Amino acid sequence: MTLQSSSGLDLTKARANILPGHIGIYSLDALRYYKGLVHGISTRTAPDGSDWNLSARRGTPQHPPDPVVALSNRGKVADALGIELDMMVGCQQVHGAEVAVVGVADAGKGMRPGMPSIEGADAMVTATPGLFLMVLAADCPPVFLFDPVARVVGLAHSGWKGTAGRISGGTVAAMCREFGGQLQNIRAVIGPGVGPCCYSVGEEVVEQVENSFPGAWNPCPTGPPLLEAKDGQIFFNLWAGIKRALLDAGVLDENIFIEDVCTAHNTATFYSHRGELGRCGLFGAVLGLRDG
Repeated sequence: MTLQSSSGLDLTKARANILPGHIGIYSLDALRYYKGLVHGISTRTAPDGSDWNLSARRGTPQHPPDPVVALSNRGKVADALGIELDMMVGCQQVHGAEVAVVGVADAGKGMRPGMPSIEGADAMVTATPGLFLMVLAADCPPVFLFDPVARVVGLAHSGWKGTAGRISGGTVAAMCREFGGQLQNIRAVIGPGVGPCCYSVGEEVVEQVENSFPGAWNPCPTGPPLLEAKDGQIFFNLWAGIKRALLDAGVLDENIFIEDVCTAHNTATFYSHRGELGRCGLFGAVLGLRDG
C-alpha cells in the first residue's frame, strides 16, 4: 500500500521527494477544504518569477537582504492569499517556546519597518476573524493548528529548541485555555522543514531532546524514534518530536498530519539554512480566518 501525506506525497519516497521549483503558494490538503480558513506557505519563487525572500536581514549571495524587497515580498504573500498585509501579524521568533495570544490590536505587527513583532514569542493563537498569523522559517517546521468548532487557530515556529520546549503542545493548550478549543477537534499539520535525513545534531541538542522526551531513542506505536545514530552522526527527527508533543498535549493521532517534505532536499522550492549552509532567505507560513 502506498502511504500518502496530507499533500498526496508518497511517503515511501518522501526523503528523496523533490517538489517543483516554481509552485507559488504551497497549500496543505489537510486544511484546504475548511470554509473561511486561509493558509499557505510561500516558496522561494514569487508568482511573478522573482526571488520571494521575506526576510530583511537574511538573503542569498544572488539576492542579498533588502528591507524594501522584503516588504514588497510580504505584500506579494498577502496578495496571493487574498488578504491585507496590515491584517497580518508576526512574532519575534527567538527559538523559544513562548506562545502569544493576539487580537485585532496586534494587526500589522512585524510586517512593516517601525512595527515591531510580538516580542519573545515563537507561536501565536487567535480567534479574531480577519487577523492572519505569520511565522518565518528556513528549516524549522511551521505547525498549523485549527479547531473548526471553536474557530480558533494557532501557528508555531518549531525549531529544535521550540520542539524540545514542546511549543506545539503549548500552543494547543493556549487555544483551549483562551478560546475554548477542544482537544478532540483540533487539527494539526506539521509543515515542510528539515527532515531526519538531513538534520544531524550535536551533544547540546541530544541532551535537551533526551530530557524533554523520555525514550527519544526508541520508536513508539505512533511514530519513529526522535534520535537516531547513523554513519557516526546523530540525527534529530523534528517532525516526530513535534508529533509526540502534540500527542502528549492531547491532540488525536488521526488529526495530526505531517507533510514529510524536507526543505534541505528541496532548495529549489524552499529556503534551507542547512541545505544552503546558512546563506538563505526565509519563507513564510500564514494561517487565519476570514471575516464572515
